[in-house]
Amino acid sequence: MTKLYIKNDNYYILSIDGYEDNTGLTHICNIETLTDFEAFEFNGQILRPCQASPNGHGGYSHAIVYTIDSLKPKDDVDEILYKPEIICPVCGYEFTDCWEYADDNENEECDSCGAIFSYQRNVEVTYSSELVEYPKFKKYNEAKDEKDA
Repeated sequence: MTKLYIKNDNYYILSIDGYEDNTGLTHICNIETLTDFEAFEFNGQILRPCQASPNGHGGYSHAIVYTIDSLKPKDDVDEILYKPEIICPVCGYEFTDCWEYADDNENEECDSCGAIFSYQRNVEVTYSSELVEYPKFKKYNEAKDEKDA
């Protein structure tokens, strides 16, 4: 059995070895033993574990979860174009440190909802310039025609 807690605010602690500090958490239910960190459905809500305490038997005794509220129906998923970060087209999760990712990927898994999607990096090339040395010009005076001289 796994006890599920939902975050009430940004402060939460769930300790291992039977000690629990549930400040900032609300116990929502008990479920059959949770064995991975994948998003799952429970009572019509999509939940994603973000912290858990191992039970020593291949599962978790306690888990903190958050709800994924912004899932788009499969038929409403659109391509997301030209954003500064990679964004999951299903739940809107915004990936951070995208400069560390490969230029493109056909099978990226969303860290929030678990959707598999592809992305590509779009590169816009621009140039900047600044003066290093001003040009020197040779000075000439008007020459008189040899006939006029």
